[in-house]
Amino acid sequence: MAKFQSYLVSIVGPLVFAGTIFGQVCGGSPQAPGTSQTLNVPPILDRYEDTTALVSDVIVSCPASVASTGVVIITMNEPVTSKPLQVSGSQVSDATLQIIQGGAVVNAYPGAYPPGGTQITFSGVSFPASAYTLRLSNIRVNSSAAPNGTTNFAITESIFVTSQGVAVFATPAPIIVGYVVNGFSQPVLNTSVTPNPVDYLTCTGNPVAAATVSFSATVKENFGGAFKTITRTSLPGALCGGAVCSVTNGEEGSYIGGIGVLGNTVLAGLGSATHGTRFEFAFSNVPQNIVIYLPTVVSNGTLTVTLGVAGTGSLSPLSADAPAGSTIPAGYSGFRPSNGTVRAWYDVTATDNTVLGEAFTVTGYITAPANFAATGLPPVMLTVAPAPSTPSADIPTFNASSNPVLILSAFRACQTNLLFPYISSQLGFDTGIAISNTGVDGLVTGGAKGTAGTCSLSFYGTGLPTPSTQIPAPFASTLPVGSTGVFLVSSVAVGFQGYMIAQCGFIYAHGFAFIVNGFGTASGISMGYLANALPAVRSGIGAGPEGLLF
Repeated sequence: MAKFQSYLVSIVGPLVFAGTIFGQVCGGSPQAPGTSQTLNVPPILDRYEDTTALVSDVIVSCPASVASTGVVIITMNEPVTSKPLQVSGSQVSDATLQIIQGGAVVNAYPGAYPPGGTQITFSGVSFPASAYTLRLSNIRVNSSAAPNGTTNFAITESIFVTSQGVAVFATPAPIIVGYVVNGFSQPVLNTSVTPNPVDYLTCTGNPVAAATVSFSATVKENFGGAFKTITRTSLPGALCGGAVCSVTNGEEGSYIGGIGVLGNTVLAGLGSATHGTRFEFAFSNVPQNIVIYLPTVVSNGTLTVTLGVAGTGSLSPLSADAPAGSTIPAGYSGFRPSNGTVRAWYDVTATDNTVLGEAFTVTGYITAPANFAATGLPPVMLTVAPAPSTPSADIPTFNASSNPVLILSAFRACQTNLLFPYISSQLGFDTGIAISNTGVDGLVTGGAKGTAGTCSLSFYGTGLPTPSTQIPAPFASTLPVGSTGVFLVSSVAVGFQGYMIAQCGFIYAHGFAFIVNGFGTASGISMGYLANALPAVRSGIGAGPEGLLF
């Protein structure tokens, strides 16, 4: 904590002291002039992504005067977003003005503000005759309204007090209560997984019993304190004018609960937050029979994030944990897609705000059974969450993310594209083609077994047949594993010369071409060569494979 105090003081310098104007006491009667001082807890760093960013509390020391009733108006330089509340049928917020005497809160007033407005009004405030402290707490603003690209944009707060229609106090200059800084680096795929992400074949899948790691993504903060738990911490009185004060190192405000003058009722939800800093993994284009396994807890030094701490109603349904004997570690939960989507939240549950650059890495498994039919690339958007909603149900909320989509594991069709670079059935030439499905022996395949499938032929050159592409190969409709299919080019493309691509619906395909002229005669010529297997091409989201290299 000592490090954090020093860090704050080094940022903001001395506390701000501002005298009164009009020579009047801060909340008293116009007939009772006096003096006051205004100070605020050192300005905190607010995340640019945060649409409900807490600012530092402001404290006004008020001497003895004449008891009176008045209005306190707070003006911010960013839109106010404190949590809306309904109290005795009135729309207010949890922005709170406290009247403190003898170290105890004797009254607390919720402030009202128009949607999108920058002013908070505390009406009917009862100012005591004896000395007291006025404290403004739980004020939130939309940090993302700061000018884009501005570094350390200052959030300011001004105070104006009226009593009996007369201005009795105002801060002579706006008070700095926060600085807006980009909170988080863009998430990246972690190079600890090689390759990252991993690609799979539909025929082999990534079965849960022998699953391999599919991806690893890292999120990092840009300043100490960007990651926040739901609760706050406190600073000693030396930093806030002689009284212990709370600093918004948590997501909740500094004043929780208490009494409000509207009906003298306890204000439910006053100053509270619903979760710590939250990050959402939003997977899309997820086939129905895929299961995505994510760790329930991720820790890295002083930082811990926990899966689905709050708001579980918005999570995709969790399946059972990985079965016993699986290669997926203990402590993972499986998510099945709902309408092609998987959404999972991680909440910050432990952090040390004195540590700069905390980060966490989520390592996931995307599983599918063997002979999986669908292909594609399930991408993920990794961002702080949730987005603002009306009415507000979450604190904190964050602006829509500009993070790039991360492309994760691809499931590619089990096929081989064989290039025969020169074949001919012109001028007395013909070409014999042999295609072998070699996935039965375990030697060529490294122990894996292949599957049966068909091949289609596409011709490119002169003398093209009609149609010229996707012609079924003229051998058995399905080529069994361990067998070879043969045919002459003249049987499907008479008078052709050029190249041909054979697309076979199985892996471990190999091809051979034998070109002859004058076969069986003394002047006959012939030559043969092996077909080339075209490499796979990862061309984008939802794109199919372009071939496999063996």
